[in-house]
Amino acid sequence: MGRLLNVFLNFLIHLQMMAIQQCSWKPFIQKTHNPQAIQNKLLQKIIRANKNTRFGKKYGFDFISTYLQFQKAIPVHNYDDLSPYIKEQDNKKEPAIHTERLILFSVTSGTTGACKYIPLYPSSMVQLKSGLALVSFAQLQAIPGIFSGRIIGIGSPVIEGYLDSGTPYGSVSGLLFKSVPFLIRRKYLLPSEIFEIEDYPLKYFLICGFGAREPEVSFLTSANPSTFLKMMDIIRNDWENLIRFISTGELPDWVTPKPQYKALIDKYFKPDPARANALKTYSGPANKLTFQTLWPNLRAVATWTGGSCRILLPKLRALLADQTRIIELGYLSSEFRGSLALDPVNNRCVPTFHENFYEFVELEDWNRDNPRFLTLDQIEAGKHYYIIVTTQNSLFRYFINDIITVTGFFNKTPTIEFVQKGKGITNITGEKLSEQQLIDALNRLQKDFDAPVGFFIMLADPEELRYTLYIETPLQESLATQLEDQLSRVNMEFEAKRKSGRLHPIQVIFLREGTEEEYKKHSLANNQREGQFKIVRLQYTRDCSFNFLPFQIGK
Repeated sequence: MGRLLNVFLNFLIHLQMMAIQQCSWKPFIQKTHNPQAIQNKLLQKIIRANKNTRFGKKYGFDFISTYLQFQKAIPVHNYDDLSPYIKEQDNKKEPAIHTERLILFSVTSGTTGACKYIPLYPSSMVQLKSGLALVSFAQLQAIPGIFSGRIIGIGSPVIEGYLDSGTPYGSVSGLLFKSVPFLIRRKYLLPSEIFEIEDYPLKYFLICGFGAREPEVSFLTSANPSTFLKMMDIIRNDWENLIRFISTGELPDWVTPKPQYKALIDKYFKPDPARANALKTYSGPANKLTFQTLWPNLRAVATWTGGSCRILLPKLRALLADQTRIIELGYLSSEFRGSLALDPVNNRCVPTFHENFYEFVELEDWNRDNPRFLTLDQIEAGKHYYIIVTTQNSLFRYFINDIITVTGFFNKTPTIEFVQKGKGITNITGEKLSEQQLIDALNRLQKDFDAPVGFFIMLADPEELRYTLYIETPLQESLATQLEDQLSRVNMEFEAKRKSGRLHPIQVIFLREGTEEEYKKHSLANNQREGQFKIVRLQYTRDCSFNFLPFQIGK
């Protein structure tokens, strides 16, 4: 991008942000003074819009006029409950659960193995664009110059395939990039074709090569900080190949040549020997390279900063200049966008109360016979809640098994932060692995190899980006590889994270017989009740206080 074009784009972005401030930002901020009133109107809108669908008729939408009636009439749902209506609407092209024409599915891994296909409609695209306009204004207002240079945004393809019905499916990250205000999107450095490359080492090499070629990068954005750590590993370990690529456009010897790779490079990449020579003058060892070295004018990195991602932030911080901010991307899932980061300086995020209707249940109340459901105006700062959402794209009283905390208030609107998935699900870098997937995988292995699996627990370590399986079994040879293969078959996100190296290989520690009884004794000594004792097979390292070392075979 030429200097004059960049200056002109910056001027146009300034004008666009002024328009967003008047037309979108100020009206939204006014709404934050009375969010529950907006919530109540939104719920009525959703009920009225879908009363003639098969779902709406089944649950008597015609007779619902208040939240209490809505709560009484409609049970809490999971994806499997809603899936038949979604599939019917897709196959028959009739309003089974939504009045609009379904145009795209956002796809994510499910807890039982099958993928979840979340429907999106024309109005869904409008919501994504309006939300990103607000976030973009907040970012520019808080961090002047954030869009002054090129932007490196890393995600997945918008379209990843098609169902038998002909409906396309893709990733929510791809949709988000597509929904960024057009003038800001012109600043994006990476062509979308890079994200369609299935060869992960090559894809990340090209991301790093395109990025390192450009000295004027002002903004990085990707959902998980592990992506940036992966980038730096490649930059440091393949520095000489990157220099040659920037100078000549020549790919490393380890790349299998394919015509589409050459076509992509010829179309989008212009070799820059001068930039390559400038990078060669870096005087330190390659393993000391940082993003500050490559992009001295980098203003901000937008990523997830809560949950397990928080552990990776010190490593990311060490790669950045002191003045480069790490800002929160917001609570986001394939099912819905849960919050907008309206205060990047303090990383405060406001629920999308104008787009989705929210209910909350306190953690300790969830497993009771009659848990108390709270609305947005009833939740309190400092408390943790399960979140239940009703969206405008066919999810009614949807339980996503996410735990959030209330961090404070933005005017009279609670600010929220994702804490973790609920029990039975771990998430180091976006894979959302479930306990059921682990159990099914081990069951398949013991059947395939006709060997018993005894006591086992798998621990997720977000700091090491690794799962460790502790297990009693004679299945020792290549168990880690076999388990990874099984999990990859049922969890597309796990497969993607392993292929890209964002998740390190599973480590297997074999245990001697009798470990389960010792584990139970330890748990009962730590206030678990024997009558309700249950082993959580998949958990985080930080949540497991049992010392496995004395029970390891060979120790």
